[in-house]
Amino acid sequence: MKKFYFILFFFIVALFAPDFVFAGGGPENVALLVNEDSWASLAIANKFIALRQIPYGNVIYFRGLKSHERTSVGAFKEEILLPALEALERRALAGQIDYLIYSSDFPTEIDIQEDVRPPIQDKTLIPYASLTGLTYLYQMVVQKDNRYHRLQSNGYMSPPFLGVADTPWSTMEKALYQKVLKLLTDREWEKAQSILEKLIVSHPKSPSLLYNLACSYARQGKRHEALLFLEKAIETGWCNFIHTLQDQDLEAIRNEKKMHDLVEKMKEIEPLYNVHSMGFRNAYNFNEFGAIVRENQGKRYLLSMMLGVTSGRGNSLEEILDYLSLGA
Repeated sequence: MKKFYFILFFFIVALFAPDFVFAGGGPENVALLVNEDSWASLAIANKFIALRQIPYGNVIYFRGLKSHERTSVGAFKEEILLPALEALERRALAGQIDYLIYSSDFPTEIDIQEDVRPPIQDKTLIPYASLTGLTYLYQMVVQKDNRYHRLQSNGYMSPPFLGVADTPWSTMEKALYQKVLKLLTDREWEKAQSILEKLIVSHPKSPSLLYNLACSYARQGKRHEALLFLEKAIETGWCNFIHTLQDQDLEAIRNEKKMHDLVEKMKEIEPLYNVHSMGFRNAYNFNEFGAIVRENQGKRYLLSMMLGVTSGRGNSLEEILDYLSLGA
């Protein structure tokens, strides 16, 4: 089951691959955030502005940040995210900005516990998010929609659960699938199984339906059925072997030889063969199925990255400036 209570959306963008950084955009689509209290942040920002020809009207300066390493999600919103968004609105730039880039010396670790209720019970998961991840999911963070910590929060890069050879889904079927996800979260395995079995009649080649049905069976101790439907999921495109190995819902079949064989089979499948490229703009609204929809029917996102980290185990200022020059 796809169940995550933390975000590690570190959108790591190679500084020596400029075509990737500005794919589909240019300097006018970039907003640069600078910590004015940090000489390193100022130096890195000035270098980046010169190399990338960032308009000075697209640069936003911050003062009085309490930490360069970690903060709470509430402080992140009040001290960084909302002021940045408000500045873009005042400057009439909100409609053209696709990238929110941090210079350096901003808190990289965000504690999201105040938004995640009830508290996380699973000891293997942590209630922390990256600065760039929450920036990417800015609409949900601002609205305090705590679903941002779930895998399904990323509409733009939403894994195509419908499958390559799957048939079109009706609105009712999509609603039923969302109900299944809630039932799985609520540990209502038998009820989830019942709905999944009905959906699979119309969508026998949907990897996620088959995978979640395998999880439902495994949770009920039905090992044979769990292995059978996991194999069917793989045959229709399921290939996330890392998630499968870590999924606690499959604990009942973890030590089965068949499970080992299926994991090896997944490793042989090209992980991204069914992910199609799609143009990105902050102006686009994406729904949970990765489709571009009308305003208020989906979510918007902001691509984000940090140019350098100088605190802790980060790089020296000289190293960061050299990397920026190499990418120019």
